[in-house]
Amino acid sequence: MRKTLLLITVLFSLSSTGCAHLGSLFGVKPVKYSIVKVNSDKKYLQMMSRSRGVLGTSNIGKFNYDVVQLPYDLQGEYFVVTWKRTGGEKYINQEVTCRIDYKHVDGEVDSVEKAFPNPKRGAHRFLFENTGDRFVDFGEIELWKVSVIVDQEVVAEEASQLWWTVGPS
Repeated sequence: MRKTLLLITVLFSLSSTGCAHLGSLFGVKPVKYSIVKVNSDKKYLQMMSRSRGVLGTSNIGKFNYDVVQLPYDLQGEYFVVTWKRTGGEKYINQEVTCRIDYKHVDGEVDSVEKAFPNPKRGAHRFLFENTGDRFVDFGEIELWKVSVIVDQEVVAEEASQLWWTVGPS
């Protein structure tokens, strides 16, 4: 009986220290990262609703809309990166970084990062805005590459179709 308890205790302690093959014995799946999708949207205009029709007319319940130009600092491109962590424990004690490398038509490659400390299992989002002065000065983003980084190692990556023209990265 003591040997069985000792064996179970040793196996449990090994599985909790991160041994992936022993963790699978207890139903713990290895941690995996993936980029679900990258959406880009250009915004210049906004629809604003006006008041409803006057009571007693046939326009009751119908809305009228005006199209107005967005303020200068909100005009431009918006990138929404959705990435996912599956497997492992619900929470982990690691910082995960999502990075987007991008290149304007006549510019150098630049990057923006967002850190996610101790992310839980599931989907996470990162919003990158190319708006205002940056959008006016450099224009639209021509090429991009999104990376998910854990412990200085790229664990998931997705790029636009022509990213390879930038060269090795």
